[in-house]
This record gives sequence, structure tokens and C-alpha cells, in this order.
Amino acid sequence: MKKFTLIIVAILFLTPAFANAIIGLGVKGGLSKDINGGTYDQGMTDLGLDVRTSILPKVDLIGSVEYSWKKYKVSNEIPIEGTVHFLSITGSAVFPLRMPVVSPYAGLGYGYHAIGGSVDAFAAGGTINGTGLHFLAGVKFGPPASPLSIYGEYRHYWTNFDSGNRRYYTLTAGIMFGAL
Repeated sequence: MKKFTLIIVAILFLTPAFANAIIGLGVKGGLSKDINGGTYDQGMTDLGLDVRTSILPKVDLIGSVEYSWKKYKVSNEIPIEGTVHFLSITGSAVFPLRMPVVSPYAGLGYGYHAIGGSVDAFAAGGTINGTGLHFLAGVKFGPPASPLSIYGEYRHYWTNFDSGNRRYYTLTAGIMFGAL
């Protein structure tokens, strides 16, 4: 019975520590801005989720889903509003400089992107899809033994859509759950 109790206690203490050491879940928010101009060149609200793992010694892998949107006036004469929606699903390899409290990082990635829109008076909307590369740089702040940290990140995207190439960036900040 003592061995069984010791094994249960070890599992309860070691499993969360092991899981926190190799995976983290982040929630972030910020701004997305189109560099080419267009409907959302004023900036869009951006929300996202990140899953980060540090299975490799010098490289972290990040999977992200980001959603951006902005309402705009379709016409000054008729009070109709439209909404632009933007979805990004990406994977990135980042190279962190691991330090006790502050850890800057930079990396590259690839992803799928979709831009859609709708007008409040009409149910129909269109979507264009594309894929492309991105560069990212960020910094993570967190005490060494804490399972929580905050991070800020800049991503610059080069995306090839059906209708042409677009460049845009996101500037976000978030909270990461899991000690990486």
C-alpha cells in the first residue's frame, strides 16, 4: 500500500511539472493592420490562441489561430455597415534566448489565411483564401518557477491570396499558461 501511495503522490506532483515544462497555452489580443491599404488599413481587432511546445532543445514550436475583424461604413448616403473578417491558422518555429525572467525570441512560419466580408443588409459574403510565410519576434516575461507568463509579439505576413499578394502585420500581447 505504501508503494501505491508513493506512486500516486509522485504522479500527482511530477505529471503537472512535466506537462508544464513542454507545453503552454496562450491567449492573446491586439491589432492587425494591412500594409497594402484597403478596407482594413486602419487596423482591425485581433484575438488569438497559441499552443507552444519546447520538445526540441533550442527551438520552440508554436501553433496559432488568430481572428481579426473590423466594422466599417459601406456608404455615407445609406446607413449600412459592413464587416471584414480575417482568419489565420499558422505554425512557427522560434528560437528563444532563454533567460531567468525575460526571454526574447524570433522565428519563421507558414500558414493558411482567409479574408471574408459581409454587409449587414445582405446575408451573402465572399471569402478569399491564401497561404504564406511570416516572420515573428517577441518577448516573454515570467518568474522561473511560475506556470504563468506574459508575452508580446510582432508578426509580419507575406500571403499569396487568389486575388493577389498581401502584406500585413499583427501586434499582440497575451498570457501563457505553462512554464516553458
